[in-house]
Amino acid sequence: MSPVARSESQREALRRRIVDEFGARAGREGIRAVIMSELASELGVSTKTIYREFENKADIVTALLGEWSQRVLSRRAERATLEDPVERLTEAIKHVAQATWNFSPEFWKELVEDYPEAWQHYAKTIDSVREEDSRDFVRLMRPEIPVDLGSHLLETMVWAVVSRASRDGSAYPGGSKLGDDHELGDEIEFAVQIFCSGALDVTKANTPSAPVAAPTEELAGGSAVAP
Repeated sequence: MSPVARSESQREALRRRIVDEFGARAGREGIRAVIMSELASELGVSTKTIYREFENKADIVTALLGEWSQRVLSRRAERATLEDPVERLTEAIKHVAQATWNFSPEFWKELVEDYPEAWQHYAKTIDSVREEDSRDFVRLMRPEIPVDLGSHLLETMVWAVVSRASRDGSAYPGGSKLGDDHELGDEIEFAVQIFCSGALDVTKANTPSAPVAAPTEELAGGSAVAP
């Protein structure tokens, strides 16, 4: 590797470390609570080094959401390779629960209020993914169950599992994050399977799906979705 290439690689690694640590801190405490000098200290660099890579906090937020968009699209592509629509739906729900729960309410509120342009760009990606993920849900729903009711029931079941985990300290805001808690992920999958066994008509699983609009924001966790 040439010196120039090595330098660029090292710079990219530094930028990724800055964005990752910023995202972790902002996710726990909110964006406004992130102090750049404290962020620099945690990373073992100077504040000047951070500002050499990013003009300001908004620049870091934009980079963070840009990474999220790529991850969201990558996960959607991975789900598309699954043949079983129920499995695709389960993976989509687990992703939403993990992403949303791992970030504090303050984070989402401040993101929308303080960085509307970055948020709106990211939200477009989320909307496109939500529409695709909703196709299996709408297509497989039993005809006697209204789609909006079905999505509300599914959301209630999933968040009941996550909320219980929060009370016993196994998920945010205490203990390990949902993404690192395999037992909790299994419980969410079990809740989704219970819902699917009663609310979905799996005999439609092999019929072609047609493009449809997302039934409600609840199916994709509202507008607060991260990778």
